[in-house]
Amino acid sequence: MLGIVFNRETLPIMRALLEERVVANATAGNVLRLVPPLTISEEEIFRFSLRLRKVLQTLHISSQQALQHDSK
Repeated sequence: MLGIVFNRETLPIMRALLEERVVANATAGNVLRLVPPLTISEEEIFRFSLRLRKVLQTLHISSQQALQHDSK
């Protein structure tokens, strides 16, 4: 399982990813949760990253600005 913490609501991101045929959950309001199979390939991870980038660009969200950074 992988959680990506954003500094904004993730429901629009989740919905847009579904249109790109990527299943994810929007949890805790600002967390995008992914549960890839244990057999996921590097190619599939690369394709996911391209789709996520496309979704963020479509929603006019800068990936650098969208991710919540821990200051610890």
